[in-house]
Amino acid sequence: MKKVILMLLAVLALCSCSNKGAFVRVENGHFVRDGKPFYYIGANYWSGPLLASTAACGDRERLMHDLDVLQAAGVSNLRVLAGSDENSEKNRSIIPYLQGEPGVLNPDLLTGLDWFMAELGKRKMTAVLYFNNHCPWSGGYTYYVKKATGIEPPAYGTPDYGKYAGLFVKLREPQELFLNYVKMMVSRTNSITGIPYKDDPAIFSWQISNEPRAFADSLHPRFVALMHETAELIHSIDPNHMISTGMEGRQGCENEPEEYEQVHAHPLISYLTYHIWPDNWGFKDLYADSDKEIQDHIDVASKLGKPLVIEEFGLVRDDKSFDYNAPTTHRDEYYQWLFEKVKNSAATQDIIAGANFWAFAGAGRQRDILWQEGDDFIGDPPFEPQGLFSVYDCDTTTLAVIREINEELK
Repeated sequence: MKKVILMLLAVLALCSCSNKGAFVRVENGHFVRDGKPFYYIGANYWSGPLLASTAACGDRERLMHDLDVLQAAGVSNLRVLAGSDENSEKNRSIIPYLQGEPGVLNPDLLTGLDWFMAELGKRKMTAVLYFNNHCPWSGGYTYYVKKATGIEPPAYGTPDYGKYAGLFVKLREPQELFLNYVKMMVSRTNSITGIPYKDDPAIFSWQISNEPRAFADSLHPRFVALMHETAELIHSIDPNHMISTGMEGRQGCENEPEEYEQVHAHPLISYLTYHIWPDNWGFKDLYADSDKEIQDHIDVASKLGKPLVIEEFGLVRDDKSFDYNAPTTHRDEYYQWLFEKVKNSAATQDIIAGANFWAFAGAGRQRDILWQEGDDFIGDPPFEPQGLFSVYDCDTTTLAVIREINEELK
């Protein structure tokens, strides 16, 4: 009997070791999967777990269709919101939300996340799961500040918003609420597969937040310390997966690039993230300004010896139309230009390791410019004009650009 038990333990150990190769890791400054260099073109698809849920917003038939379309385009990496927080009165946020009272999680949406991750595993796809948000469209900073102080947050974009959201970086109580939530999520076992999340190769990386920031020069040291503390907490529970920040780069650091470097210099931060928004940032020369912005962040990644992922970028449709029937000529050209950077990097084993366009709407369709509860989830979150940056399943020319580059990256 003792021999049988020892043999079983040995088999389990071998299975565990063999499974480790399925995890994406960083080796010598590059992503590696199954012992091979890993470069990719992926998508942002924040609503996937919501569609996978049994809540009223769920639509597993649509989800399966969307994943089929993405797979046909060669997309294997999705950047996904792990779950949103209770919305505030003055800000348009996701409904339904995962976290109501701190630590009290909606079981239907948790099961949706489990189901979504199980489906990705079947397809050998991976997800970057992010927890928090400096914007209120998923709760985020303002949720934790409200729960800690009892003060309702101001509207996003008003002069008082930054001061209010900065309290998340300044005060310990909202941080502790967030860290407790992170601990719960990273410690979770998938109810569908029975696999602990820490052992699931379908997770590409845990991500601390969507576009985290300090909001004030005086808070930079506290912000850096909080980012590092969160990474250390995640790693203490799950040493198997990479950890990323979700930072957008210099634009998210009050134009203090030193902060961006300081955060990513921590040994537990596996790679650098960067977001680029030419329309929002008022680029005068689309390609020259984009090139300079990207190169600035390549320089930081090269200095730190870590991969760089351009994990958010988008461009409006032709004539700035919100209509999904409008052409995407200029968007397609820009996508092609940016994807070529990943392809060229892969050819030379260089520092740009991947890119995730913002964002996939799949079979969803906007009802109006403003999102209302019950409307389809598309690529644009509820606080933004619907149809602004979304890529739909009918955007055949855009999907063709994505598919062709992914074919070349194989």
